[in-house]
Amino acid sequence: MRVPLEKTDIAVGRASTRLLENIDSFWVSGLALLLLFLGSKLLPFQGESYEWVQYLILGSVLPASVLAASFLNPYFDHTSALWQVIRVLLFACFILIPLPFLFSGNTSYIFLIALLQLFAMWGNYSTRSTLDTDESFSTKLFLFLTSFFVLSVAWKAASAMLWWRALDDWIITSTYSAVIFVLSVAFVSTNVHFKTADITLSRLRVLTPEHIIAVFVLAIVSFRSDYLFQVSAFHHWGVFVGPAEMVQQGGWLLWDVPSQYGFLSILTLAFFPAQNGWQSFYIVNSVLLLLSASFLFFLLRLLRPGFANYLFALSISLAGVLLLPGWHPQLIGPQGTPSIGAFRFIWCYLLLGILLWLSKAQTEELRNRILNLGCVVWLLSVFWSAEIAIYCSIIWLPAYIFLVVHKAYLEKRELKAALRSSLLKLLLPIALLIGFVVVVTVYYVIRLGRAPDWPAYFEYAFSFSGGFMTEPIDPNGPVWVIFIVFCAISTVLAYFLRNKLSHPIVGLLIGAWGALWATTSYFLPRSFPVFAVNLSPIYCTVIAIVLYVLARYQKAEVWTILIKASFVPIFAYLLIATFGYQEQISQYIFASPHIAYRKDIQLQLPQMSESLVYLLQTNNVKPDDPMFFFDANLTPVWPTNDGSGAVHLANRAWLPVHPYGLVVPLPEQRIQLYMARFSARTHASGWLIQPRATPYTTWPWFASQLNSTHTPTKHFENADWQVIWFEYKGGTP
Repeated sequence: MRVPLEKTDIAVGRASTRLLENIDSFWVSGLALLLLFLGSKLLPFQGESYEWVQYLILGSVLPASVLAASFLNPYFDHTSALWQVIRVLLFACFILIPLPFLFSGNTSYIFLIALLQLFAMWGNYSTRSTLDTDESFSTKLFLFLTSFFVLSVAWKAASAMLWWRALDDWIITSTYSAVIFVLSVAFVSTNVHFKTADITLSRLRVLTPEHIIAVFVLAIVSFRSDYLFQVSAFHHWGVFVGPAEMVQQGGWLLWDVPSQYGFLSILTLAFFPAQNGWQSFYIVNSVLLLLSASFLFFLLRLLRPGFANYLFALSISLAGVLLLPGWHPQLIGPQGTPSIGAFRFIWCYLLLGILLWLSKAQTEELRNRILNLGCVVWLLSVFWSAEIAIYCSIIWLPAYIFLVVHKAYLEKRELKAALRSSLLKLLLPIALLIGFVVVVTVYYVIRLGRAPDWPAYFEYAFSFSGGFMTEPIDPNGPVWVIFIVFCAISTVLAYFLRNKLSHPIVGLLIGAWGALWATTSYFLPRSFPVFAVNLSPIYCTVIAIVLYVLARYQKAEVWTILIKASFVPIFAYLLIATFGYQEQISQYIFASPHIAYRKDIQLQLPQMSESLVYLLQTNNVKPDDPMFFFDANLTPVWPTNDGSGAVHLANRAWLPVHPYGLVVPLPEQRIQLYMARFSARTHASGWLIQPRATPYTTWPWFASQLNSTHTPTKHFENADWQVIWFEYKGGTP
């Protein structure tokens, strides 16, 4: 009986070893969850401070651990008892910590959907070389249960993104909804779980008839304008257009013109050759939306050839970039709220595109040129806006440093020597940054007579991070979608670092990781579910990069199958929420072109009320007089009343509060300083128009500053409005 016993011991040992190998890839996700769990128990913070500390710990301790594991991998005994215990404990964290989220609310339908998807994809396991045909029953059972758990969490997270309606209720509402749900899941699964043998990653031909058609479709959606200026869209556009118009009238950013969304971004609008600021912003924003959607489309087209992938890439790009972000229950898209779209994040996509190009470069000379180009693009992104400066620095600088130092290390085979030899290249971004600051400062000194107020560049970012318009994160909400993608990219990055595969592709993964982690800070202070959905262009791009990397290196192990499987609910949700409402999608598709595409954007601005127009006209106020509207909901558009539908744009600013909502996030002292500087430079007088119910004196500090530089000399009113002429009398900033 001794021989069978030995065979049994060997089989048990082999099964145990195989089991430990299978859980090895979960250590990154387990560590991320453990960090969040320990932070929730040990951190002495509350509210926004607690969330920011958790966020920073996750973005520092986790990547540091991944880097340490990659460097220590050659010297570490993976068969040691200590490592086995650590692996088991981290896997236990991976399973146990998400359980409260998984069982919150109605979960039964989630388990059913996950089980159906699991049975549909289980055939992929049997075709992978990592799973032997003689795999033990315990190992197969472990893989089945783990896969079921991963899919359940992913579907639970995706369902939380349909925040305005329960997913199960939505599915059973109509036959149309149910059919769209089934087709979306099957369509996404087919394209995500493609066979490795089918992958062809040769040079993608862009200028083909089908690709030109796809870009044309994306352009049609990018330039839709029928939902502009509904609800609060004027406010969201005004904070871009207002500063640009003040610059056109001689104002100076970083001095007397406040700008919530940056420096180069506003200068781009100010100097764009269009008939007015609204038209300029519409064209620029629409073009950038098209570029971002096209980037995601071609990323997904890299995965495999075929018409199915073509439709998959086009539908995900439409849903994830152009239709859902904004106010997705109505498919308004990002045009109405441009701060969530490509005008803000385009530089993130450009840098990721450069890293992708770099990973495919064949010669060292081309790699060096691409690195230099990336530094220039990074420099422009830094001065686009303060938030984008942070996002793009996290995307580009770690990847750039890794690529430069790693190349030198391969040549020198010694870290200190590699750092010395690459020092000049490492200093290139700093030199470019200093040079740009010096040039701008000198220009201001020569033309304005004083240096820029550089702290003004960051003040809005500080205002929002300091608690303006905050909402706590719902631990059972759609933040889990972002976390799933974060764990996926972290796991893939850890694998490539540990196995030291192709350092250019590691640079791309570092950039993608940085893009996801950095832009999540946009969701952190304002954690409404809609903001998680608004980040879909970013995490869809990161998902596409992960799928591309796994396809390019033909990774077909168990952990890669689970990563792909976790992406299916996210992509399926995008299609379900976009195309699942029959009435809504029909209205969007069959809208009249005359309504959907209007030549003059300013015609869609809300017009003044008849009572206000009559009051102004009877008191000899002209449309081109300088005006300031002390009303967050009123657009300075004056109808011509000639039956043509044309309007006068009253764009002349005599105060830098243009529009009203531009300065709301700033401290009172900063707004007063802008007002004082603007008045001292322009000596401008003008009309103040206010509703009778909310006079400008409701802001005592505003009234105090205004009265210190201006004197009210004329006043008239009716039942709804008051109009006051303020004459400049001088003052000291």
